[in-house]
Amino acid sequence: MTKSFSVLAGTLISVVSFTSIAFSQPACVTQNMAVPPGANTTDKAGPFFIDTTGLDFKTAPPTRDPSNPNYPRATELPDGTLPPPGAEGNFIIGPTHNPAPETIAKEGVPRGTTKSFTLSSKESTIYNPGLIRDDAAGCTNSSIMTTVTAPDDKSHMIVTTSHPGVWSRTIDVYVPAQYVRGSEAPFIVVGDGGSNAYKDLAVTLDNLIAQRRVPPMIAIQIGNGGQDAQGSQRGREYDAVSGAYAQFVEREVLPLVEKNADVKLTQKSRRACDHGAEFERCGSLHHGVVLSGSLSPRAGVLADHGQPAMAA
Repeated sequence: MTKSFSVLAGTLISVVSFTSIAFSQPACVTQNMAVPPGANTTDKAGPFFIDTTGLDFKTAPPTRDPSNPNYPRATELPDGTLPPPGAEGNFIIGPTHNPAPETIAKEGVPRGTTKSFTLSSKESTIYNPGLIRDDAAGCTNSSIMTTVTAPDDKSHMIVTTSHPGVWSRTIDVYVPAQYVRGSEAPFIVVGDGGSNAYKDLAVTLDNLIAQRRVPPMIAIQIGNGGQDAQGSQRGREYDAVSGAYAQFVEREVLPLVEKNADVKLTQKSRRACDHGAEFERCGSLHHGVVLSGSLSPRAGVLADHGQPAMAA
């Protein structure tokens, strides 16, 4: 009886101990959808105005009811349908989305190949060392979801958990079946490479190239440096208004693409962005920048997260 009581007591102590630890851990906050206390929700001309008109705060996150009189007038379409080509106005579509025909693999269409390699910050000049933020384990972006802003500047988020570190990213290179080894090819660069959003990129290019809607081109998906927003390597790359990321692509990534994928990338449309102030003008970006004047059979284009950036 004494032995049984000891085991039971030990078990209860363990349960209490683990329960105390669990309750002492802060809740994981990965998205902050609430309106901050004291936020400006009334003065449209004031700084940091948040428009709460028509918001339904009973949902999480808050949503806008299309039937609200303050909501823009829109036509609600049956689920699974889209507005006809050329239609104008606001439309409400349902959750069912049929894939575009260009994204579906078709018999008889030549298929390109994809070659992958990794790049570490240790191999970089522009992003060495990398930037690492210590978020709570298993709680993505927790540092920025629970931090505060400077008392006199609400645009200045205080992040104290970032420090130099090492990142590693994957670079995927799609090479069309029509590519002729040794010849220069146009190319497109996609940020946030490896995202599920671009899973159909290779098939789409296979189809478009076969239909001669685009020339045979190399597609380069560059994985981001990791994490997101303030104090992260990804935020450092995509949110900095400078030419650093464009230089990283031009000087470090593209030569490795040519070496690892055995391709030759066009130089014609990149020369305007190679030197000095002109490169800084071309290289300054928030998420994407056009490295060429147009999307021609010999143009190199840097895309904005998968959307081809084109210029007239």
